[in-house]
Amino acid sequence: MNRPCIDLDNFKPVNDKAGHAVGDKVLKCVAQRLKEAVRSTDICARLGGDEFTVIATQLEHQEQAPEIARKLLARLAAPIEVGDQQFVLGASIGISLYPSHGSDLSLLLEQADAAMYHVKSSGKSGFQLHGASWKPSAECQTQVAVNAAASPG
Repeated sequence: MNRPCIDLDNFKPVNDKAGHAVGDKVLKCVAQRLKEAVRSTDICARLGGDEFTVIATQLEHQEQAPEIARKLLARLAAPIEVGDQQFVLGASIGISLYPSHGSDLSLLLEQADAAMYHVKSSGKSGFQLHGASWKPSAECQTQVAVNAAASPG
């Protein structure tokens, strides 16, 4: 079982500038994208605020976890349109695996959360497997460079 913890990047400005009603619509769009990106046997849930989780069941190999994270990142990197406004968010994803990182859901959540905060502290918009040398993934480093290049002045 793979248990990603997903925290949206750049969501606070959506609420601050466009208002909570628009922010709620953005969150609904994110939830729909997550649901569309996973298999019917997987579980998607909003934990609160701008944090989500996906419980990917029936994994055949641990190597599938990064594949899932890449797929989720790609879905969440696409612009979200609400009315005449467009928002580009991205996500930081921390991953824990059962039974390697814990045998109960609360420990898996804690481990995935720690990995997710490691991504956040390394520049956002990427994924990290819990304890995997605690370096940002190549995708994270690439996305940070893309975000820096796209940022206005």
